[in-house]
Amino acid sequence: MDSRTEFNNKYTELFGEKDTSYTKEDRLNEYLNGYTPENRFNFIKFCIEKHYSQNYSMKNNQTVLEEDYVVTDQNLRNNIQKVINKNECSVNDFTYIFNQLDVDQIDYIGY
Repeated sequence: MDSRTEFNNKYTELFGEKDTSYTKEDRLNEYLNGYTPENRFNFIKFCIEKHYSQNYSMKNNQTVLEEDYVVTDQNLRNNIQKVINKNECSVNDFTYIFNQLDVDQIDYIGY
């Protein structure tokens, strides 16, 4: 079982089924209206850094396996890295990357 499936199963076990009435578009609007440019940039940085942590000890500095990152698509990771290299994230950059993510990824990365 991959890390994402394992996380989703554990989430459902602990909290029940996710509320699907809160759509991806709702999330995007909330992020765009509630985020400063700095918040947008930090969210994008989290997109490339965040991983499913259940396979890793908090005490040890372990190398994260590629398949354990929340964003595993290499093209998307490359686009995210380009934004990070610019050291800023425009609304257009944020919207483009956000639209490439699925709801589970967005929720795991966090608001």
